[in-house]
Amino acid sequence: MKRIPIKSAKEFGIKHDQDQVIIISYNNKTNMMSVVTWGKSVDDCLQASIAGNAYKKMLGFPPEKCKDVPVRVKRMKQKSKIHSSTDPDVNNGIL
Repeated sequence: MKRIPIKSAKEFGIKHDQDQVIIISYNNKTNMMSVVTWGKSVDDCLQASIAGNAYKKMLGFPPEKCKDVPVRVKRMKQKSKIHSSTDPDVNNGIL
């Protein structure tokens, strides 16, 4: 299955003036579903990933696939702490 690049979600967000994008897709040939998220800012990126993880959980994805943290967020965490109320480790990925 060909993955949908985050760049496609970003292009959609910019074109349609959106701050957060969550794409849920399904491929009949492979019987596979995927979730791609993008956020304009680091906070938007985190919020979109939390929502994407919640959708994956509802759709029956394996638990380890429902805890994804965007690379942008991981980098920011290394540099400084993000407010704990938006930290998926604090709220178990649920808003």
